Amino acid sequence: MNKMVRRFDRTPLLKAVRTDAGFLRAPIRATRTGILEYAQPDGSIRYELRVPEEVFAEDSMKTLGAIPITNNHPNVLVDSGNSKAHMVGFTSENPRRVDEKFLDIDGTITDKQTIDTVDQGKQEVSCGYVCELDMSPGVFEGQHYDAIQRKIRYNHIAVVDAARAGPQVRIRLDGEGNQVEDAGGNNKMKMFEIDGKKFDVSEELHDALTEMFKKKDEGEKKTMDQKEHDELMKAEKKRFDALEAERDGLKADNEKLETELKTKTDAAPSDESIREAARERLTLLKTAEKVLPEDTKLDEMSDLEIKKAVIVSEDKNAKLDEKSEAYIEGRFDHVAASLATRQNEEDPAKKLGDTIVKGREDSSEDHTVKRDAAIKRDKERWKKPLSVSAAS
Repeated sequence: MNKMVRRFDRTPLLKAVRTDAGFLRAPIRATRTGILEYAQPDGSIRYELRVPEEVFAEDSMKTLGAIPITNNHPNVLVDSGNSKAHMVGFTSENPRRVDEKFLDIDGTITDKQTIDTVDQGKQEVSCGYVCELDMSPGVFEGQHYDAIQRKIRYNHIAVVDAARAGPQVRIRLDGEGNQVEDAGGNNKMKMFEIDGKKFDVSEELHDALTEMFKKKDEGEKKTMDQKEHDELMKAEKKRFDALEAERDGLKADNEKLETELKTKTDAAPSDESIREAARERLTLLKTAEKVLPEDTKLDEMSDLEIKKAVIVSEDKNAKLDEKSEAYIEGRFDHVAASLATRQNEEDPAKKLGDTIVKGREDSSEDHTVKRDAAIKRDKERWKKPLSVSAAS
């Protein structure tokens, strides 16, 4: 993952003009591509590459326009809350690429004290910016680098004594006679950090300090106590054995699961499971035939496809593409139950059967009433008088 960091890179001021107000206006060679060196807290040096595609990226270049100019770098980034204390001028809004290496912009210095120091030879500049570090090492133009600066966003430009990006990066004052030494001169400076404090030192001193701290670190490593070394190796061996044991255990568990799965997969289905599957398929086909068109090729469809088709036949707005199989099963069961209920209510044979049964019940009731009345008449017939013809 890339890490966001702050960077202060120096570069020089050409061809300055004085305004009526006494301001100093000049083109500034602000920064460049290539490898820059940064001292680390442990005394080591990290080489960071500024590739052309990042330095000349439009999103990066536009952040160089209309930003504060400071006299040396403040220990914080400049913002609206502290600009009054640090700002001695400003840049224009026209950053421009000079060639394959350098990026220029115009600047105006408004502070007299800073202008005086520039006249006295303090002519190099340094960009203060933030960037993301891509910790991918490599080789650029034959030189090794440890990281690449990405997403460069400028905050301010500082007037400094010596620029990290080289004396070419400066305020352009040579037009007024203040000629500065070129890259071949002996005024090249580098930054060195000791115990968290940064110092601008000559290139020779920087190299000497770097070599000294390197030898110091190597000496400390060589004098490591043998017992500490053995304990470290023992701890590493223990950790390795634990990881190896865990790996072997996971491997055995995986092989066991694969065997169980293969056994279940290879097992032949029982006769009862085959019959049950056939019954479920037959029931599904009967339900589908009630609602789907006659030309539907049900024998070429899976159970899930048939169930989806039945659901859609009942609800044209049903959206089933991203629904789970469990959802389809539940929705189909509801549709099937509704179809069964509707069929029973509309079945003419059932209605006829219900009518016949009801008629028989009514007829049986009338017959019972008539039979009881006849029995009662027969029992009371003796009470009636005989006719005259019958008496004679």
